[in-house]
Amino acid sequence: MEHARVVSRKGLVGLLTIALALSLGGASLAFAAEPEAGAADEAQSGGLSLLALKSGSCGVSLTWQFDTATGALTISGTGAMTRYDTASKPTPWQAWRKDIRTVVISEGVTSIGDNAFYGCTALSSVTIPRTVTEIGYYAFFGCTALKAITIPSGVTSIGTAAFSTCTALSSITIPRSVREIGNHAFQGCRSLVSASVPGTVASTGEYAFLGCTSLASVTVGNGVRTIGSYAFFGCTSLPSIALPVSVTSIGDHAFEYCTSFTSFTIPSRVTSIGDFIFSGCSFLETVDVPASVRSIGPFAFYYCTSLTSLDIPKGVRSIEASTFRACTSLASVTIPNTVTTIKIDAFSHCTSLTSVDLPSSVTSLQGNAFYRCSTLKSITIPASVKSIGKDAFYLCEELTITGAANSAASRYAAGARPKIRFATMSTQVCTVKFDANGGTVGASKAASVKRNKGAALGKLPVAKRTGYTFLGWYTGKAKGSKVAATTKVPKDLVLYAR
Repeated sequence: MEHARVVSRKGLVGLLTIALALSLGGASLAFAAEPEAGAADEAQSGGLSLLALKSGSCGVSLTWQFDTATGALTISGTGAMTRYDTASKPTPWQAWRKDIRTVVISEGVTSIGDNAFYGCTALSSVTIPRTVTEIGYYAFFGCTALKAITIPSGVTSIGTAAFSTCTALSSITIPRSVREIGNHAFQGCRSLVSASVPGTVASTGEYAFLGCTSLASVTVGNGVRTIGSYAFFGCTSLPSIALPVSVTSIGDHAFEYCTSFTSFTIPSRVTSIGDFIFSGCSFLETVDVPASVRSIGPFAFYYCTSLTSLDIPKGVRSIEASTFRACTSLASVTIPNTVTTIKIDAFSHCTSLTSVDLPSSVTSLQGNAFYRCSTLKSITIPASVKSIGKDAFYLCEELTITGAANSAASRYAAGARPKIRFATMSTQVCTVKFDANGGTVGASKAASVKRNKGAALGKLPVAKRTGYTFLGWYTGKAKGSKVAATTKVPKDLVLYAR
C-alpha cells in the first residue's frame, strides 16, 4: 500500500541518531526514542550535547576534552604532554584556542607542553596539579585574560616565555622547587604588581620581567647568583630591589629605565657592572659600588640625571665610553689610581661637575671625554697623560687646565678652539725616608731621597740585619704594602725594611 512506503517520524529520529553516533565514532549504539516536547530546548539550554564535546590525545597516555558550550578544556591521564609548535605542530585544540576559558589539568599529568595554551586569549582560570614538574616553552604565552595562577610546589622548570605577555596577570610566586627559569618568562606582563624569585634558581633568566611596568615589589632569594641581561628592563614602577649577597653577576641592561629607582646597593661579591645597567634611571640618586667591582661597562649610568656622586672602586682600569654621559646632577666623582684610560664621552654633558682630579695612573683621555661640561672650572692633568683626544673638553667654557709645562695637557690647551686657559703645575718635591727597622742601610740606620710628586721611586737601597733575610720595603713597620721601583710617590713617605 502507498502509506507503507512512508517512514514514520519515530523511525526517522532513530536513523538520525544512528548516523550521528557513527559520525562521532561511538563504540556502542542505541536507538533513541522520539524526544518528548521540550527536550531539544533542554539540550540548547545546558543539557549535555555530544556536538559540544571535542576530544583526542595529547600525549602517550594523556587525553583532552573540550566543551565548546562552557569553554572548559580538561587534560587527563598520566605522564608528559606533547611538545607543540605553533607553526609545524599545532595543538589539537588550536581551532578553539580563542574560546578556551578554563583549563583543568588532572592529577597524574607531569608536564605542560611547549605552546600548549599559546594565544588562548579568553583563558581566565587554570588548575595545575602537584604532579606537574615542567611548564614548557611559551606554554601560556599571550593568555591576556589570565589574572592569577598558582604554580604548585612540584614544578622544577619554567620554560622560555612561559607566561610572556599575560597582560592581566597581577602576581606570581615561584615555589622553591623551581630550579630553572627560562628567558622572557614573564616579559610584558604589564599588570604584574609583585613577584618572588626563590633562592633555588641560579639565575632570573634574561628578559625575565622586561616591560612589567606595574611591578612594584620583587623578592630575590639568597642563592640566586645571576641577574640576567634585561631582567628588569623598563620596570618603571619598581622603587627598589634588594639583591642578596649570593649575587655575583648582573647582566647588561638589567635595570635600564627603572625610572622609580632612587638608590641601589650592589652586592659585595659582584665584580662587574654591565653595559647600560642603570641607563635611563632618571631618579637614581645614589649607588653603593663595592670594592669587589673591577669593571664598569659602557653607558652604565647614562642619563642618570639625579645621580649626584659616585666613588669608583680601586681596581677599575678604565672609565668606558659614555659611562656617566648626561649625568646632569653629578657634582663629584672619585677616580682611583688604577684607572689608565678615560674613554670617549665618559663624562660628556655632566653639567654639574665643577672639578676633577685625575690620578697619575691615567695615560689617555679620549675624544669628547668631558664634552660640554659647562660648569667644569678646574681639572688637574698629570704628566702621565700622553694623549688627549679631539674635543675632550669642548664647550667647557669656564675651565682652567692645570698641568706640567710642555705636556700633553699644555699642548691641548694651546691648540683647543675655543682656547682653554692653562696653569702650569708647580712641581712638589717629596722626601722618601728608608727606615732599616733595626738593621742598617749602608752604614746608617736610615737613608732618604728626594722625588717629585707622582714620580717613580726608582732604584731602592738594600737593608741588612744580622740573622735576617731582607724581603723588601713596606709602607708600615708590621703591616702595610710592599713597594717597588715603579711605585709612584704620592707624598712624603717613610718606608720600612723587613
